[in-house]
Amino acid sequence: MLYLNEQVIEETVKNYVKEFDRTTNLLGVTSVRNIIYILTDLENELGFQINDSFVREIKDLSVEKLIEVIPKHLK
Repeated sequence: MLYLNEQVIEETVKNYVKEFDRTTNLLGVTSVRNIIYILTDLENELGFQINDSFVREIKDLSVEKLIEVIPKHLK
């Protein structure tokens, strides 16, 4: 299951960011609008909820961090 989540996260980010690796802070390489699209797509695809707890945990917005934090917030 985690592998599927990793794949979904990476594919979703690829839709909006051309060059990145798992540790790239996405806030430094794409627009805020794209970050919103990425998080919305992931929220819809994976069924997690963006809330205060999620925002506190995701300070470094990287694929690696998304892979770590999203499973904790699945509905």
